[in-house]
Amino acid sequence: MTQVEAPQGVLGVARRPPEASVAILRDRRALLVVLDGIQDPGNVGAVLRTAAAAGVTGGVIVGSAADPYGAKAIRASAGAVFRLPLLFFKTATEAAAALLEHRVRLLIADPRGERLDSEISYSRRPLALVFGSEGAGAAPAWAQQGITVRLPMAEAVESLGVAAAAAVLLYRAGHPISTWKATEN
Repeated sequence: MTQVEAPQGVLGVARRPPEASVAILRDRRALLVVLDGIQDPGNVGAVLRTAAAAGVTGGVIVGSAADPYGAKAIRASAGAVFRLPLLFFKTATEAAAALLEHRVRLLIADPRGERLDSEISYSRRPLALVFGSEGAGAAPAWAQQGITVRLPMAEAVESLGVAAAAAVLLYRAGHPISTWKATEN
């Protein structure tokens, strides 16, 4: 019944939620997370958990990405996967076409991106942040349709893991720094 060596002793049964409708793409205020071929279910769950916390309105799962409803992804998401409407596409080309058809702006995370994240306006919606697989990154179809974005890093570091990069960019998009309130200590 369990895939872990030291389970918590809790058992739950849940139905796999129905796939979301393309209506999530029509929301003019939409902030979407796109997982393009992310293989590790722990990363899929971690990104979806962060997305839910950052105020993302829905997710798009593309290609051979790990099943967000698999046991490891559910654990890593702390159940957040059940709070986000998810839409599934077989290919990046299909997904990009659907998003563009609904005028969703695409920002693609890429360690060699053309723009720094600080140069991007995250307030223009609808917006989708695209995160690619751990090894290859996002499929080329995305870069042809959107803007590639990179995070500044020390020269000795090639890239962040997908879950870490997603955390930074999703919070930038969901909670722009201009809305943060400074408090005096």
